[in-house]
Amino acid sequence: MVDKKQNIWTPKERNLLETLDTPRKIQDYLDDIKYDPSDGARSPRITIKERKSHCFGGALLAAAALRYHGKPPLILDLECSKGEDEDHVLAIYKQNGYWGAVSKSKFAVIRFRDPVYKNLRELVMTFYEFFFNSKGKKTLRTYSNPIDLTKFDDDWMISENTLDNLEDHLFKIQHHNILTPKNVNAVNKVDQKLLELGFIGVDKGMYSY
Repeated sequence: MVDKKQNIWTPKERNLLETLDTPRKIQDYLDDIKYDPSDGARSPRITIKERKSHCFGGALLAAAALRYHGKPPLILDLECSKGEDEDHVLAIYKQNGYWGAVSKSKFAVIRFRDPVYKNLRELVMTFYEFFFNSKGKKTLRTYSNPIDLTKFDDDWMISENTLDNLEDHLFKIQHHNILTPKNVNAVNKVDQKLLELGFIGVDKGMYSY
């Protein structure tokens, strides 16, 4: 089922979205465009035009492509410990009753997830061991409830302006703790080999933690 909102797209945009008919193809497209640390909350239209984004813009494009092909446009926020890392945004989807994820990241290990997870916490926890900063500290702390983007007007897909209202909403919605106060101190640093692996291909100038 193709989304009825497809008429908001230009012919060139529709041609692209037609090709992004599976989550894996969407992920391959996101992997192919440039990572832009200064992206901001840009619409899919801007991301397609400029062929660059960071995680938020990438998640919105993925959600738009999923919607184009009949899936709900859902995003989810992964929140880190304050001042120690950067949050991450995923586009999430269900297939045969199981959750998967698509995302844009400069780190290869926190991008795509196959739809094999029974619930969202199970999905989120696959990111935990790989969500670390340059000092080897594991920083993932909370995850949000899903945001259904159909509750926003079509502007989130085609706006030429930054989507500040959507970004603000992402920070305000309920988040669920991953760690309890008692087990925070039990968290170990990342193994050195995994730390090195995680930073393969990463421009250290993009990373301040």
